[in-house]
Amino acid sequence: YFESSSIYSPVSYLPQALGIIMAKTVHLPLLSYIYIGRIFNALFFISVVYFAIKIIPRGKWVILAVALLPTSITAAASLSPDAIVISLVLLVVAYYIKGFISKTPFSYKEIVIITLSLTAISLTKQAYFPLIFLFIFLPMMNSFGSRKRYMLTNLLFVLVGLSVTLIWYLLVSDVAKNVSVSLRPGANINSAEQLRFII
Repeated sequence: YFESSSIYSPVSYLPQALGIIMAKTVHLPLLSYIYIGRIFNALFFISVVYFAIKIIPRGKWVILAVALLPTSITAAASLSPDAIVISLVLLVVAYYIKGFISKTPFSYKEIVIITLSLTAISLTKQAYFPLIFLFIFLPMMNSFGSRKRYMLTNLLFVLVGLSVTLIWYLLVSDVAKNVSVSLRPGANINSAEQLRFII
């Protein structure tokens, strides 16, 4: 038994799953599914990092440096959901810095992108959930244009992120309890048997 993977939401594997579905559609050999999934994960990572670099008004080299760290590259070239988290966090940070520096308020399109990014981050790794409160600290007039828009936008970020994460947590809470028990030291985990099961 290895229930720990089941507490990850499907959002964590969307790019990889899209690649695998495409590989299945054209009837490629089974082993190629892994490589196609990894390629799609890397393409997602590269695309999001590209937009983060494009969006951020200053500090483009910092975003690039973080994206080129060995850990980031390894995650991007794997089937791991960490590529999604790293790239989306960089995108959210880019929007945050833009909000501080830029004099133009966020457009509705940008608000939707930020909302979706924060929600995906929260669903992928619950430890990053506090990022939904990040935009509360932005200057009200520069980033949002009015007090009302500031309040509504931040309420949207918090409510959407909180409700989606809470719903997912409730859906997997029984499994999560089993995971915490099975991950205790001395638990009966047989890695060789898990590998045979996957194959």
